[in-house]
Amino acid sequence: MEPSEIRDILLSVFVLGFIFSFNKWDSIEAGISNFFLTILLVGFSFLIKMIGHKYTADKYECRHKYIIWPQGLAFSLFATLLFNGKILFALSGFSAMSSSYFSRLGKKYVDLSFNEKGRIALTGPLFNIGLAVLFKMFEGLLNPEIVLDMVIINLTIAFFSLIPLPPLDGSHILSYDWTIWLMVISSTTTLLFLLRFANLLISFFVITPLVIAIFIFSQKYT
Repeated sequence: MEPSEIRDILLSVFVLGFIFSFNKWDSIEAGISNFFLTILLVGFSFLIKMIGHKYTADKYECRHKYIIWPQGLAFSLFATLLFNGKILFALSGFSAMSSSYFSRLGKKYVDLSFNEKGRIALTGPLFNIGLAVLFKMFEGLLNPEIVLDMVIINLTIAFFSLIPLPPLDGSHILSYDWTIWLMVISSTTTLLFLLRFANLLISFFVITPLVIAIFIFSQKYT
């Protein structure tokens, strides 16, 4: 990672950590403790998201870089203060993808196609969704509050990444295939409610659309 990308990720994690821990300031001590714990959880979630993006980017022999979106992050922070933390926004940044003649030797086109950009953009949110489901599966072995936080953090980050508004990842996914975008964002929205309030058995029956979306994605990917 470049120093500028590390800076953007750390700043995004810091602000999102404050947003996700906003309602946990019962006291100064508890607030500070919850704030730093949330930063760790958000940081781990960001790491998984970046691994997803960069893994697919490597497959296409191109570069992926996370870039902070100051306007989106400022809006998310303002909305948190305005609604007193009752409504969460996580508009933090987006994927920048680039290629070169040397990295794309043997490829038909040097520039990335809409399909390639869409697949790279899609992998990050899918990794976040998978991480949320994974934590829910091991709910009995982990701290219930941490499990709930990881579910909310990962699905919220995935949801806002999927919004089809340039420069967010969702705009690349929608240009790639609107059916995949629709299935993934609808599955994310449903899971955000079910994994938060229901047990995994009930949630399992709603994960099916997500599995279909991933299947279609994998078929097109190959």
